[in-house]
Amino acid sequence: MPAVFFWGEKMKHKDKPNRSVLVKTPCESANKVYDFLDRAVAVYRPVGNGKDFVFTYFNSIAEKIEQINAKDVLGRKVTTVFPGVKKFGLFKVFQRVYKTGKPEHFPVKVYKDSRMMGWRKNFVNKLPTGEIIAIYDDCSERKKAEEMLRESEKKFKSFFENSNDAIFVADARTRKLVDCNNKAETLMECPKTKILSMRADKLHPKDKIKETMEGFKKQIEGKIDVVETEVLTKSGKRIPVAINASSIEFNGKNYLLGIFRDITEKKKAYEDIRQKKDELEHFAKFAVDRELKMIELKKEIEKLKKEAK
Repeated sequence: MPAVFFWGEKMKHKDKPNRSVLVKTPCESANKVYDFLDRAVAVYRPVGNGKDFVFTYFNSIAEKIEQINAKDVLGRKVTTVFPGVKKFGLFKVFQRVYKTGKPEHFPVKVYKDSRMMGWRKNFVNKLPTGEIIAIYDDCSERKKAEEMLRESEKKFKSFFENSNDAIFVADARTRKLVDCNNKAETLMECPKTKILSMRADKLHPKDKIKETMEGFKKQIEGKIDVVETEVLTKSGKRIPVAINASSIEFNGKNYLLGIFRDITEKKKAYEDIRQKKDELEHFAKFAVDRELKMIELKKEIEKLKKEAK
């Protein structure tokens, strides 16, 4: 971001510039401009031909970022106030800019000392006064957010790749599959390259597509928890699955993430239980019928006995 500096009040045509003032100190107008910048600004006077640099200006944004008052900074050497400045790498930039007069950008880097730590991005320039000015930003929050994002992505990747369930990711608008994990390849009996050439609805048998897509919509709306349907594998097998689908956003685009659990064993167990239940009901009915017949038979025997007397 380019900066504009003012080195003297606007003069009337008849006025002549006082060069001694312009060279020695930045004018009051310049300081006022710095005070209203939404970026940190520090101005340094070189000492010992650039062996060190003394603070001559430190604006309120810099105070807030560094958590130090300007009165505790002004007149002191940068190496004293910020003892980590040489290791940080900014000190050499100060020296180069002081000698060459060419501005330099110092990219985002972490500064550390015994008092503080933070990410800073600097622009350094030499002023007409011979002083060095550093305009910089505190990038700590952005870096923390980036680190959290990287950690989140790392955890998601681990979950994605190591999940015991098949996971598919599809473009929410086109329904085209854009990613899947190893378990998805196993479930569908085909490689990832083949899967990613498909649309999400093509994972299912034709007679299941409509109810499955409607189920996804209801699930995303929170009306149902799980969609039970089937997938059609490369070999033509129909495998029952329970799907948990959700909508996610990444880089400004919306995607659908589906976790597919193979419930073949669950279905088999359910079928076994149902079959045993049917068998028990049949046996119970048979037993009851038999018991009723025995009661009727006993009644007939008793009746014959009475008639025989």
